[in-house]
Amino acid sequence: PILSADSLDRLSEASAQVFQELTGYDRVLVFRFDDEGRGEVIAERRRDGIASCLGQHFGDAQVPPKAHQLIERNRIRHLVDADEPPVPIRPARSPLTGLPLDLSRSTWRSLSALHLQFLGRLGVRGALVASLLVGGRLWGLIVCHHRAPRFVHYPVRVACALLAEAVATRISGLEAALQARAEAGILGLEARLVESIARHGDWTPALLEDPAALLRPVGASGAVLAYEGKRLKVGETPEDARLSEILAWLDGQP
Repeated sequence: PILSADSLDRLSEASAQVFQELTGYDRVLVFRFDDEGRGEVIAERRRDGIASCLGQHFGDAQVPPKAHQLIERNRIRHLVDADEPPVPIRPARSPLTGLPLDLSRSTWRSLSALHLQFLGRLGVRGALVASLLVGGRLWGLIVCHHRAPRFVHYPVRVACALLAEAVATRISGLEAALQARAEAGILGLEARLVESIARHGDWTPALLEDPAALLRPVGASGAVLAYEGKRLKVGETPEDARLSEILAWLDGQP
């Protein structure tokens, strides 16, 4: 179901299902990050009695920039018990360099106090996180939560890493196909603009005679063309009073 998914929604749902079946966690979430690093839960699989997180947004307070860096370096992070007291490393500094020991690639390193508090508020004791790297960037996460401590054996963690890589590859393919369709739509719109100018001496009819061609590339449900004192509308648009406020705000932008 992962390699054959033909949309991001279906891929996310299939990924959450496969990860839950493989790992046995109570809840599996699929996160997607925006350009500013904020995460949104776009898919979820959970057992009966487990609270839903679907559609929730999480900002930098829950996933700070340093956490992003660690997630990028480690495809799988595994927390057996969030309530287990951390054990200090001795010595704390390398005898060779005198620098603090680098634990960024350690499987069993403790999480930050902020992250542990966040898990506590969700009622989570055990967790497993798989990174989704697309085009060299952290696109999102597959996050597994459990109400009780949970240990996942090494072969299962390796399988999770391979699955996450397969999911990321499919995301890359879907995004490339979407980009190609958008570019084809824009090229078609450009051609219609040129044709409209040649035929009518005006480019505006090309934008409005086929509203779907204008709205589809940007995923909009409506559009307004404000040009030479005229307002031409297609699809769903704000009321005139609200539209005047929006246009006035746009006019004031640099």
